[in-house]
Amino acid sequence: GKIDNCICTFKNTATFTHTRAVTSVAFSPDGKTIASGSYDKTIQLWEVSTGKKLLSLSGHNEVLTGVAFSPDGIRLATTDIGGVVKIWDPRSNFSLMRSFRTDNLRANLGTYRLSEPAFSYDGKFLAMLTLGSAGLQVRGEPVANSRTGVVFFATEDLGAGEIAISFGEATAFAFSPSSPEILLSTPDTLKLVNYETGKTRDYPFQAVRNLCFLGRDGERAAFIHPTRKAIGILNLISGVEIRTMPVPELVMRIAGDQTGRQLAVCYQLDRTLEVFETNTGERLLGPGIGNFEPLMGSTVDAAFSTDGRWLAACGADQSVSLYETATG
Repeated sequence: GKIDNCICTFKNTATFTHTRAVTSVAFSPDGKTIASGSYDKTIQLWEVSTGKKLLSLSGHNEVLTGVAFSPDGIRLATTDIGGVVKIWDPRSNFSLMRSFRTDNLRANLGTYRLSEPAFSYDGKFLAMLTLGSAGLQVRGEPVANSRTGVVFFATEDLGAGEIAISFGEATAFAFSPSSPEILLSTPDTLKLVNYETGKTRDYPFQAVRNLCFLGRDGERAAFIHPTRKAIGILNLISGVEIRTMPVPELVMRIAGDQTGRQLAVCYQLDRTLEVFETNTGERLLGPGIGNFEPLMGSTVDAAFSTDGRWLAACGADQSVSLYETATG
């Protein structure tokens, strides 16, 4: 299950790079296309097999904070630091389908990467983190003194930007890949919430910085400890932290693949990017392994293709780097 060297790096030529730092990256569900968002206020679309730039989407007037494809591949959601959400249609050459702005989605580009979008497992909801207390509700009841939260929008009714569901005080979240559940980090606990029934399970981990599911079954998750110097792997069924992996530098973000075997770690400082095997903790990709070519500066986002074959990472050096794994 080793990861090969970087086979394609989108940098050093105008064709394969943004003009400013890249903030976010996502694969289409079929693994053929990468979308990336940037400080340059554009979304670039790349063909995985050739490294060719397919399209450049403009329309955001602020720095991009997130890009996400729906699981069925028929929507691309993008968000910016000003709280604007845009939905694009991959079936019609990424034409713009919807655009709306919600004031309490105004974002910053700090640790929590507020406003980054994500779709639920069935594509029915689009969710993102928010900043500020205006309009936050839980099942219809206002949330008092809420600093941050997660808001859901129904994907079939995005025109007005009406919030369908919301959870206050959350600072990080991830959708289950297989059920109507969401894993939420709050200042006091980690919560697994069934957003259809309201059933909640708490785990004793406070102020988790970032988190992701591992595998398609929704039974394991990885999270960054509050110190940002260790990563935990949690069995959500037993409630046991089955592995704790110390890391050498401050972690910005983590991303798991749907095979459940690989975890990408984005660092704030010079180490830039590593990939770990989740069952053993073995380091598969990073400095000193093969002819790994690191990104310059911090790595702020990473994503695996659905089959786990490809890993894309982006960051401060204005580029998207694409790696092929031997596990796909």
